[in-house]
Amino acid sequence: MNKNDKRKQKPIEEKESNRWLEGYRKLCDLSEQLPGTMLVSISDREGDIYECFVEAACGEGGRRAEYIIRGCQDRSLPEKLEDGCYKKLMEEVSEKSVLGEVEFKLPKHVLMKMGSREPSLQNCDPVGAGWPCSTQASVSQR
Repeated sequence: MNKNDKRKQKPIEEKESNRWLEGYRKLCDLSEQLPGTMLVSISDREGDIYECFVEAACGEGGRRAEYIIRGCQDRSLPEKLEDGCYKKLMEEVSEKSVLGEVEFKLPKHVLMKMGSREPSLQNCDPVGAGWPCSTQASVSQR
């Protein structure tokens, strides 16, 4: 059994990626104390884990937070295409219009590590009716 297979067999609680799930759970706990307030969990590609999507889809009553995840997996969406295959996330996002863009000003020493590129965040139309996420965001670097 290779290293990748062993990692896939570990329960989420034993993986480093569990921190993203724990962070989302803490935000959900906070949402119970702040009814009527939209709380949004934001994570990088490391937070693109199945367990986070399941947790968000099964949110109980007022114990739920929205989320934005910089996706790295080309996940299947709930809608099926005419050929019976599921629609894919990356294709769906590429078809959406950009609603806005925010550029981040970073210190010079950080930019040097990034190759002097200014990062930006583009907000797109929501993806996947019935899918647990309410917003899809993509990050590009110039």
